[in-house]
Amino acid sequence: MPSPDQRLMLHVGAHVAGARQVQRYLRESVDQLKSQGLASFPVEVMAERIGWGGRLVDGPDRFARAIREALQAPGVRGVLGSHENTLGRPFDGEGRGLYAGARPALTALAGASEPYPCTVVLSVRPQADFLESYYAQTVNEGSSHTFDDWLGALDLDDLSWLPLHKLLVETFGVDGVRVLDYERFGGDPVVHVREFFRLMDVALPPHPEVTPVGISHYSEKGLRVTLAANPHLRTYDERAGLRAFVRKNFSARKHPTARLLTDDQRAWLNTRYAHEYLQLLAGQPIGGADVRP
Repeated sequence: MPSPDQRLMLHVGAHVAGARQVQRYLRESVDQLKSQGLASFPVEVMAERIGWGGRLVDGPDRFARAIREALQAPGVRGVLGSHENTLGRPFDGEGRGLYAGARPALTALAGASEPYPCTVVLSVRPQADFLESYYAQTVNEGSSHTFDDWLGALDLDDLSWLPLHKLLVETFGVDGVRVLDYERFGGDPVVHVREFFRLMDVALPPHPEVTPVGISHYSEKGLRVTLAANPHLRTYDERAGLRAFVRKNFSARKHPTARLLTDDQRAWLNTRYAHEYLQLLAGQPIGGADVRP
């Protein structure tokens, strides 16, 4: 029988919205969290048990077992985890909005977490920024599509966060869902990590040690080089080697940053989604004590 104060706290995405910063803090702060009665899942465990959502759907008992084992350890009252692939891919699935195919994975996640209360955090950012950053991620993963071709395959009128948020609330309850505004908090690693833990109702030390995660942007030249090389690369190590080469020789610090969305496209997206983005953020629970600096 679980203790009444034991719970699960999961960061379920989205992509390109600060998950790596949260994961680094969890990895580097094991002792600090342990002193607060908290454990965390290594990213390798989350990837193995959840994958892109499909592993969780096919074998929820494996993740449920990991949850039970973590919470049955002496002195542990809460377990944290962050995995940006939990929801699947943002443009897959039938339905409306971003991550329209997330329902099976979220249903499996809710089942695996029982009987422990589960709080999930969804990190979001405005659609224009999300599109540009996610496209860059596809290039990092090996895509050779130009941005215009990639964008042309998407329905820009169907990129709402609201259907996903509604699904999360239906699955975990209104008190079990929190939204992190990456646009507001993502620029400063300490502020970002503080906000994540505030939403989880966990206080951090006055001066947490937060190691920044480097974020690199493609230059025009670096993007052209990568798109030309990607069709010839076959392994993760080859792609990682190319990224390192491009960062060293063609970074946006040395060359003009790649322009992806046009000014008109960005303005249209901001007009289309700005109101509902504010609506999404305004409707979220406040959480615990405000521990922002």
